[in-house]
Amino acid sequence: MKRYLAAACSLSCLVAFAGSANADQIVLDFEAQTADSSDVPAGWSYVDSGLGTSGTYVTSAAGAGSPDGGLAGVLVSTNPTHGSNLPHSFLVNSGSPSGFDITKPLSGSYDFRMVHTNNYDSAGFLFGDIKSGVITGTDAGQLLMMSQTNGGFGQINAESRITDGSNDSTFAPQSNLGFSDDIWYRVAFTWTPTSGTTGDFSYTATRWDSNALTFIPHSTFGITGHTFNKPEAYVAIADMWATSTRFDNITVTGTFINTFDPADLDQDGDVDDADFGIAFAAFTGPGGSSNSPADLDNDGDVDDADFGIAFAAFTGPGGGDGVVPEPTSLALISLAGLIATRRRRA
Repeated sequence: MKRYLAAACSLSCLVAFAGSANADQIVLDFEAQTADSSDVPAGWSYVDSGLGTSGTYVTSAAGAGSPDGGLAGVLVSTNPTHGSNLPHSFLVNSGSPSGFDITKPLSGSYDFRMVHTNNYDSAGFLFGDIKSGVITGTDAGQLLMMSQTNGGFGQINAESRITDGSNDSTFAPQSNLGFSDDIWYRVAFTWTPTSGTTGDFSYTATRWDSNALTFIPHSTFGITGHTFNKPEAYVAIADMWATSTRFDNITVTGTFINTFDPADLDQDGDVDDADFGIAFAAFTGPGGSSNSPADLDNDGDVDDADFGIAFAAFTGPGGGDGVVPEPTSLALISLAGLIATRRRRA
């Protein structure tokens, strides 16, 4: 049963789900936002990590050479801390019902364009224990971040890299040639778990060709054997250094960690009469056959024992502890028990 963030999102922050029972997807598109607005899309939070001064977020025109025109989200970092490869100004999907499960595959893509100012700049995408926005100090979340950089400060080639939560970076080969200013790029990435929270991370970047009107190959890069210290990951887009970066068309697909009580059969955050209604519809009695999630004791049937588990977990609408079940729920429990008794006698 899927968890929907759509109720918390505007058209600019859509939650869609692929056909697979295991696929959860978040999509962030800025087209429905108001131009030149600093209002953060619903379901997301803006974070200034404190690694610089005066970080900002605003919507703006996607700019020349955009694959689909319209609006983009603009993240700006000012005077970031030198020597740090960690992000300064970013948007994180803190409004999702939970983070993605690191023990399962994760994939996605995003578009970005660094704005030309003759300065070093870096676009970033990060995921990990970052819901709180804290990425430094003793409370820092563990993360992985990929950075695509231009060749500011007279560098011949940009130093694209993947950085972990300890600020240790693995640099891409110089043959990657870096990322130029004022050009839109699309980066597709994959996280492939190999054992528990350990896995491999890689990306493939393409560049928008304004003549061919399509994305063409640019570079690939990845690391192997990275281990997260927590199984839950949130995602973010970030401007790493000075000037600004435009982002658009962010899509991430994976599996949300299930944080719902098993008795919350409609997964709306509470256990109430609606859940008892679902359980009653699946009722088989002892010895029946059922693969319903209402089989809370996993014994192959839905009977009064399962209703007892649901009764113990009852919160009422909106959640809460120590709530007495509603009359409707009590009636369903009693009816289920009566049916079970009659079936045993028969």
